[in-house]
Amino acid sequence: MGWKNWPYWLKGGIFGIVLAVFFFVFQGIAGLNCMGSIDSPNIICKILKLWNYEFFRLLVQPVTLIIAGVIIGWIYGKIKNR
Repeated sequence: MGWKNWPYWLKGGIFGIVLAVFFFVFQGIAGLNCMGSIDSPNIICKILKLWNYEFFRLLVQPVTLIIAGVIIGWIYGKIKNR
């Protein structure tokens, strides 16, 4: 069963997993630049400070991205099949 035959909700879930991995890598790289500045005007640093809690970063964020990908893929599949 190739990628083209997968249902859209599954493709969306895989995209959510890839996005979660990207965020983990990006947080590691961008987090080094944001460590010294507490009141940084950079929006990425503010988002990283919000997502800096260990529980949220390790559990809630990837699950949220996967669920969002599944829902978006499911909606796209419903619209596309009309």
